[in-house]
Amino acid sequence: MSDTFREILDQALRDRSGGRFEQARVGFLQALEKSTLNNDRQGRLLALKGLAQVARDSRRPVQALPFLKEATQLARDTGDEIMIAHTIRHLADTFCEIGQAELARPLYLEAVQIFQNNPMASNLDLANSLRPAALLFESLGDYSRASSFWQEAREGYSAAAIEDGVAECDEGIRRCSRSLTKS
Repeated sequence: MSDTFREILDQALRDRSGGRFEQARVGFLQALEKSTLNNDRQGRLLALKGLAQVARDSRRPVQALPFLKEATQLARDTGDEIMIAHTIRHLADTFCEIGQAELARPLYLEAVQIFQNNPMASNLDLANSLRPAALLFESLGDYSRASSFWQEAREGYSAAAIEDGVAECDEGIRRCSRSLTKS
């Protein structure tokens, strides 16, 4: 077994990437324990996010919620806007997965606002927050706002040379345009 928090975390991340979710879960739990013993709040945040992602990967989004809620509070405590935005976007995604769009909406809007206003945010970070927000607003029938988000996400994916993202945004823009034309 690995000794350091970083080694444990890195192995858990590799296990998750390799689809070995149970091993990843155990690794993230070990990382959580180690970060707690060392009073390492940043490490705890990363371990909690890892546990949440494994739960979501395993199609157990309800189990991810307590991990993401605590991670959100820890992220807010750090004041690191990028970390906050990433964490609340994942929390919003999870709320959508369990059918609680009303709880996701303000979190997506906050994440988008942070990424739009933070010069350290990458085009990909912004696009990845706009995409689920666009999907949400489209599902709520707010096609004008959804279209705006799709267009901005498209710019971000284009700047990051993510062709699949650009194509998905183009399709979202077309759907919104058709829906706006019908209304």
